[in-house]
Amino acid sequence: MFPKFLIWKELLKLGKTGIVRQEINNFFRGNIIKVIGVEGWFEFLEEERTLEDIANHFNYTDLDLLSQLLNILERDRVLININGNYICDHYVKDNYRRPKIFSDAMVDIWKEYSNQLPNRLKGNKIEFFNGINLFRWDFVLSGSMYMTINKAAFLYSEFLRNPGDLLEVGCRNGVNLAHIIHLLRKQGSNIKELNLYGVDNSPEFINIANNEFLRMLKSFNHNDRIANDFKMPVFSQSDLNSFDLEDNSLSYVYCSQIFHWHNPRNMIKELIRILKPGGVLFGSQNFYPEANLYNELHIKIINGSYGFFTRDQLKSWAFDAGASKFETTTPISLFKIIK
Repeated sequence: MFPKFLIWKELLKLGKTGIVRQEINNFFRGNIIKVIGVEGWFEFLEEERTLEDIANHFNYTDLDLLSQLLNILERDRVLININGNYICDHYVKDNYRRPKIFSDAMVDIWKEYSNQLPNRLKGNKIEFFNGINLFRWDFVLSGSMYMTINKAAFLYSEFLRNPGDLLEVGCRNGVNLAHIIHLLRKQGSNIKELNLYGVDNSPEFINIANNEFLRMLKSFNHNDRIANDFKMPVFSQSDLNSFDLEDNSLSYVYCSQIFHWHNPRNMIKELIRILKPGGVLFGSQNFYPEANLYNELHIKIINGSYGFFTRDQLKSWAFDAGASKFETTTPISLFKIIK
């Protein structure tokens, strides 16, 4: 078993866990409070209103998402629920403040998603990549926060100690696989025959991965010459619900904060199918009850998103699909599933 203190040591580079979590929670809360304030909620809710009143006044059609939003605001004591009638009887601060670990690009991404909340409530489909957000994500994924979380997950899976053929699901621009090759080469691992695969549902990201991979790898090696001592990863587009790989074909599958954007139960069934017996499905994922509800609203804005779930749900889906072992660790909620 890999010493868990090494994982904690890596994650502590992000800062003190409690402070980081509070900053992030306040940020997501502030985004939503600001958006509904601009929309005119608080003036309208100076009198008691039903869900139907709110929907009719603002022309909302997605009543499930509206109900979720109202429940969150009630739990947060932003609104009071009096027998199904909602009212706001006090001034509400948005408490907006940028988390120290968020880059400008990440702040802009989440603000753009939260700004789309009224449109989503009106039934309009909002896509994950919306114009400039593709380039923002390209920048964010190369940042220190994601690199730190990814390295911690790979330590937890023991991939760095015992490398094997690996698929990254939701590989985005491919930078994580470049980082992993860099770490393996740095520790002297023989990776000439190591097969790495990356799949993503964005053709734009797959294009970036195929065209920019060597540049990203050079950035980790301080622009030194890249020796021909590894196989280039194979990047391909997929809807992330089915994969053109044979049963029992891979030793590792990695997913970083991907499940909540798709159908996690279907994904897990398919990913465990392609794992060899004893293979490892691992990654990071926000779970209830720790997951921030305002953060989930940002996610549910995106068309097709599932949202967050509990560890027990993930465990149940994994065992139903043929897993033999399931475990999680740290507040970042790294998980490891063994077939």
